[in-house]
Amino acid sequence: MSNTPTTEDYLGEIPPDRIIGSECEYNIQVVEGSGLSQYDYIKPEAIAAAGYASIHGFLDNGFHMYVDVGHLEIDTPECLGPRQAAIADCAGILLLGGIVEASTHPHAGVHRHTGTVIGDSEMTSGYHENYMFPRDLARSSLLDTVMASHLTSRMWAGDGGLKHGFELSQKVDGIGGPAITRRVERRTEHGYKPMAMIPPASDDSDTIGDSQWARLEVRFGDAGLSPTARYLCFAATSLVLRLIEHPDLVDIEELRGLSFTTPALTAKAFSKDLSFRELAQTDNGSLITAVNYQEVLAQAAMDLADKIDLPEDEVAAIKLWLTVCDELKKSDLENGEYGSLIRLLDFAPRHHYLTRHFPTGLSSRNNDAVKRNLLWDRVLPSGVGTAYWAATGSEYIGNDEPEAFLHQPPANRAQRRGELIERLQNRIRWVNWSGLETSQGQVIDLRDPYATEEQE
Repeated sequence: MSNTPTTEDYLGEIPPDRIIGSECEYNIQVVEGSGLSQYDYIKPEAIAAAGYASIHGFLDNGFHMYVDVGHLEIDTPECLGPRQAAIADCAGILLLGGIVEASTHPHAGVHRHTGTVIGDSEMTSGYHENYMFPRDLARSSLLDTVMASHLTSRMWAGDGGLKHGFELSQKVDGIGGPAITRRVERRTEHGYKPMAMIPPASDDSDTIGDSQWARLEVRFGDAGLSPTARYLCFAATSLVLRLIEHPDLVDIEELRGLSFTTPALTAKAFSKDLSFRELAQTDNGSLITAVNYQEVLAQAAMDLADKIDLPEDEVAAIKLWLTVCDELKKSDLENGEYGSLIRLLDFAPRHHYLTRHFPTGLSSRNNDAVKRNLLWDRVLPSGVGTAYWAATGSEYIGNDEPEAFLHQPPANRAQRRGELIERLQNRIRWVNWSGLETSQGQVIDLRDPYATEEQE
């Protein structure tokens, strides 16, 4: 049956769980001279050997897998809220690893990262967060100010990496121009990429499907390995959307006035600031830090939570959000001051690991440092980063939850799509997120993102 919220529900006093998903490109090192391609590692035979049914890259557990410009891409199912989205994001690592191993083909490692610099040569991979919201708000100026400034200042979301020194964000050099775009043309133009885009309804018919909904696709973000950081990324960004959806219940003019004047340039300055004290110009003439703006957003979210009944996993994230802000203000990476960030965020333990091996000369021109940096990003076989976070754990995501998620799609259309793929298998002519067609010509509508059963 359908329990589909309306756009009015999203704007009401009991907003439902937001549909959230992520896309992550992984880099597999094909053995030179093997004659293999990236696709060989995720063929239907490999997927079946790993224990999953699939059709055209869509799996019966709700995930989607394919080759994208030389990368192996994993898209999570449509998840119900930020905590489930974080579990699914972590599960994607396990899913890809199991299928690549089931292929039995040799490889020289699989890495999860969004930007790597070797010498002066930068290579990037895609990692995108997707958030559903009412399309009537797609033209809201608050997306261009409040949301853009949130993405500019959420430096706690960075993985950290080597450039001409250590920086917090792996993807920051690729952004430029207006922070939010409502078109798709700029998404691959390095140096002019948007922080996020909202595809028009005509370009989202195979994903969202229903034109009453829009999709905020955040493209300025790092993949990360910390379950806690993944959860906070999804939760905080969903909460900022809640502020935009309920502007009359918070001091939205304060958030608008404190928005950063030049988002891309400001984000690049913040990325280089390992003391978290860099000041930037706001629209109302103030000078504030990234942490200052994040604190204002988190407090506004707390105020909103006192007035409407937000989902539990979003409310729980507000305390974590404020804790991270407090820890950032007390930290200074260059002086080895990490506080509890080393157990929460991705860039802190990476920086500690690299500086322990390289007290000086920490840059992309140091080949030994680059090799160590890549070891942190390797997920198959397990690298330094995956081992670290498995041992560290998370207060918010249990170690066993990602594995369990691989066998139980979310209770929405991902579950229904998975059941159809398992039952019909080779009798499906085509499939996408919002529908499929059988070989007999029957079109099955999956445009309702919350529905678990066929609609009358």
